[in-house]
Amino acid sequence: ARMDEVPGVMAEWMRLSGHDRECLTRHFLNDGLHDSTFFLSFLSDYLTKATRNRSVGLCRALVVVVELMESLGTSGCLERSGMQMLDVSLKDVAEFAASVESPKVFM
Repeated sequence: ARMDEVPGVMAEWMRLSGHDRECLTRHFLNDGLHDSTFFLSFLSDYLTKATRNRSVGLCRALVVVVELMESLGTSGCLERSGMQMLDVSLKDVAEFAASVESPKVFM
């Protein structure tokens, strides 16, 4: 984010529940070396497109990331892979976020 965007980003961050902020913080602090994690490829593209779409927005986009992390975590796919880090492509989700016309569709 550019410096002039920081207040808006902080406001969106504070709209998240405490649980969602904690989940995102924990995820982004995991490095894939000492702590297993998912690498979210195309994350910046996803967040940019979601933020530009009034029907999605940054807060809703981050909630979807939390739901994805929780779903992947409970699926056990990381443990079954035997790897410390798995790549999760958000390319298709980014394209969907750009084209959504109703907030109800993007949850």
